[in-house]
This record gives sequence, C-alpha cells and structure tokens, in this order.
Amino acid sequence: MTAKPKTDNLLFFVIVLGVGFGLVLVCSNSQVKAEEDFGSPYHFLLRQSVWALLGFLFMVFLWRSDYHHWLRLSPFLLLFTLISLVAVFFFPSINGAKRWIHFGSFQFQPSELAKYAMVMFLAYSLPRRIHISRRKPFTSENRRSLTPYLILLMLVSGLIMFEPHLGNTAIVLVSVLALLWLAGMKFRKVLLLGLPIVIIAAVMVFELDYRRKRIDDYYDSLRDPLNGAHQVRQSALALAGGGLLGQGLGEGGQKWFFLPEAHTDFIFASAGEELGFLPLSALLLFYLFLGWKSYQIASRSQDDSGFFLAVGVGTVLTVNALLNLGVVLALLPVTGVPLPFISYGGSSLFMNLVGMGLLLSVMRRSYALPRTKLLNGRFVALHRGLSHG
Repeated sequence: MTAKPKTDNLLFFVIVLGVGFGLVLVCSNSQVKAEEDFGSPYHFLLRQSVWALLGFLFMVFLWRSDYHHWLRLSPFLLLFTLISLVAVFFFPSINGAKRWIHFGSFQFQPSELAKYAMVMFLAYSLPRRIHISRRKPFTSENRRSLTPYLILLMLVSGLIMFEPHLGNTAIVLVSVLALLWLAGMKFRKVLLLGLPIVIIAAVMVFELDYRRKRIDDYYDSLRDPLNGAHQVRQSALALAGGGLLGQGLGEGGQKWFFLPEAHTDFIFASAGEELGFLPLSALLLFYLFLGWKSYQIASRSQDDSGFFLAVGVGTVLTVNALLNLGVVLALLPVTGVPLPFISYGGSSLFMNLVGMGLLLSVMRRSYALPRTKLLNGRFVALHRGLSHG
C-alpha cells in the first residue's frame, strides 16, 4: 500500500542554498575578467542568474509532475541529444574543442544534456527489458538483453569523446555502467565493456597528442605541485593561502589573472583562498548530502524506474564533483569538468537543476517502506553475482 506523496523541504532548501552560494562565488571570482572582457563586472553573474532562474523553474515543474511522463518521452529526448551531439561539429570551435551550440550570445553544451538523457532512457527501458523481480534471480538471458545499451553507450560516449571532452565521457561511461551493473550485469563484464573506451581515450592522448601536455603537466605536478602545470600550481597556492578562514570574500588575488578559469573549473581553489578550509568543508558536505539523499530516495522508490532514475542522477552528480575536485587537488589531470551548482556554466547548472527536479519527483511519489526492504531485494543478489563474477 502506498503512502501519500511526500516532499522533502530540506533537500529543496539545500539545493537553493548551494546554487545561491555558487552565485556568490561566481560574482566574487569573475568580476575582474568580466570587467576586462565585457566592460561590466556583473556580466557572468547576470548570465549565470538567468540560467539559475530557468533551472529552478524547470526543477519545480518537474518536482510537481509525475516523472513517469517524462521517462516515456526519454527515447525522443535521447534522439534529440544524439542530433545535438552531431550538430556541435558544425559550429565554431572554442579553445580547440567543438562542444557548444550557439544561440546568439548564449551557448548550450549537449554533452551536459547527454548525461541525464542517458540516465532517463535507461530508467525508462531497463525495467521493461529485463523484468527485474526480487523473487527471480538475474539470468544470463537478462544479461544478454543489455547488449543494445552497450552499443548506445559506445555511440554517445564516442561523440562526446571526439568533441573532444574526456571528462564528460567519463561521467557518461561510469553512470551508464553503474546502472547496467545494478540491472544484473556481472562486474567483470562491466569492466571489460568500459575497456574499449579507455583504450580509445589513451590512443587519443598518447598517439594523437590530444591534451598530451595536460598529462605531462600532471606527472610534473605529482613530483612537485609548485613546478607542474600552471593551473595546478596556482590552485595549490590558492588553497594553501586560504588557511582555515580565508582572506575574506572578494579579497582573493588569484582572480587577477593568476589562476585561469577562476570562476569556472577552478572555482573551488579560488573559493578556498577567499573563504578558507572550514567553509569549503561545508561545500564538501553539500555534495555528500546530495549523493546520500539520491541513494536514499532510490531505496524508497515506488518502482524500478524511480530506483534507476534516482541512482543515475546521484551517480552523475557524484562522479562530476569528484572529477572536478580531483583536478583542483592535483589528483587527476585537467579535464574541463565544472563543479556542479557552483562553477560558472549555464548548461551544467541548468541540467543539474533538471536532474534535481526529477529526483524530487521520485521522492514525492516514494513508498513509505523501510529502506532495507527494497535494498535487500535489489542489491543482495547483485553483490552475490559480483563475488562470483
């Protein structure tokens, strides 16, 4: 028996707080560049605010609607995404990459849409294809039925890879393979299926010299962060200079063209210089809360579509945040992935808010069952398969 639809005002409040915090950081760390390039210190803030407003409108609309309606439209959304991923190659490149579709002064990045379009499509089609049941173990026939998804994964990730954008390729790859594993695919096979994309990426880097310098700079940074890549060096200086409480909001020096992309990919470092370690710890708790909440909502979902959708949204956000933080902390090569909800970037902010709207919709229609009841049914058999896979 289902309970009445639920809402979680805490989750909504945390999302609003995170986006508001991001707007403050964008304002603080983009004024110098905005004044230099556009003659207005609030150029980036105004554009980001427009995307935030549009994102919130869509988020609230999705929250109040039934996510099943939107999942039924996911095949058409995925087709539109594929067309968009092809269309980017007909637009001018920016910094040597073709990732954006231009609408006048605005730009949209289809690879951001692709992350959630893939999650929505799998959430819609996986339960219908493999007939998940807690009473029926996953069979080899069910596992074979996942093959078309692998072809789709290769197509989408291949188009993103050749933009090129290896960061978003990794997010799509990890998210889709995680859902396929949850759908019954053995862990060993999941690793083997991800191997071809990893090999292609390695060939692009080491044989075709795509971003080879980034890899070389990363190795130099591992030996000595202060003698490695310029961005990594300045990032380390910014984080170290912030101390516990920082130099004060707006008082950081890295945004004076010392740290490239201080308001986008490396906003975590510039925020660390201004705010210090303690406020940044709160930001890390923000991402931990969103990831935990996503999986909690998945465990309480009323059906398997809601389960896959919530897990997929949580995985996209978690992997995205980890990639960005890994780059800023010199644990990974520079990938060009923004920090969710915080970095400047309209496509990323808008699509992440859309993902949150879908997550809130799943939560609003969740069963009032103990978390472990659905978790046992959906995870125990899979973990047994993993141990024998």
